[in-house]
Amino acid sequence: MPEIGPPNNLANYAGQVHQVGHSLWHTLRWQLRKFINSGWDFVLPPLCVACGEQLRENTISLIHPDQTLTRPENSLASLDNARLVANGESSSQLCADCRASFCEIVRNPYCERCAAPIGPYVDSRNGCQECSRERFVFLKVYRLGLYKDDLKDAVLKCKYLGGEPLLMSLAALIWESFEPQLRSDDIQLIVPIPQHWRQRLMRRHHAPDVLAEAWSRHLRVPFSLPILSKRRTTEKQAKLSRAQRKKNQLNVYRVTQPARVQGKNILLVDDVLTTGATADSAARALKSAGARKVIVAVLARVMGPR
Repeated sequence: MPEIGPPNNLANYAGQVHQVGHSLWHTLRWQLRKFINSGWDFVLPPLCVACGEQLRENTISLIHPDQTLTRPENSLASLDNARLVANGESSSQLCADCRASFCEIVRNPYCERCAAPIGPYVDSRNGCQECSRERFVFLKVYRLGLYKDDLKDAVLKCKYLGGEPLLMSLAALIWESFEPQLRSDDIQLIVPIPQHWRQRLMRRHHAPDVLAEAWSRHLRVPFSLPILSKRRTTEKQAKLSRAQRKKNQLNVYRVTQPARVQGKNILLVDDVLTTGATADSAARALKSAGARKVIVAVLARVMGPR
């Protein structure tokens, strides 16, 4: 029996209220940070958002102090208000050791289709041993590394309130690694994997929303929270087998505003990808609504159950 929930218009209204509150909250937060940071670095040096070590001068600053947040829905990231750090400065608040640790796997080959690690001479254009039998509708996956060691610890920190600076830094690190590819994909809209409306009302912090906002700023394209909604609550994917994950995510997402995705190249955002069941379910909803192509971006790839 399907779960009883609010009428569609009420669910959409809840999403819109959350979106407005989200935008206002982050705008106030960044304005406050701008005010504090104008003098704070004279008192205490900036620290790495991952390990807490002091940053050297050439590795500081996630975002230029004058940068403001991109408003969701139809707004575009302003070039004047979204100036990233230039002249050789890093665009992430991470020390050199953390950057090297998180980016180590980026330099190693992985399957473009599912982001699983592969050998140096493997042709993965048609998938790898992890995904060759899957019928994913998304075209490819961008990720920073495998979900283990330091990157796993960082992703777990990002899931809680106070993890946004680290999320933004990791998003910037992916941008630095894949900027040419992301630009050539001609992304027109960024959509985060949504929570169910009940979770959304209870949890203000949702990592995919923050990542979508960050990449929206880098790509200078709009991101939108209410376009994709979750029809029902689902079991935790971590507890399920590969087959159970697929069933758990079957037809769980729907597009609330089909006109806004028709003919669009969409970047679908989540924090991690394991079997691809969640991303594929969301991508199928977007493709069914008329999206031209869907590309996935995550922080880490979990090598989960077969």
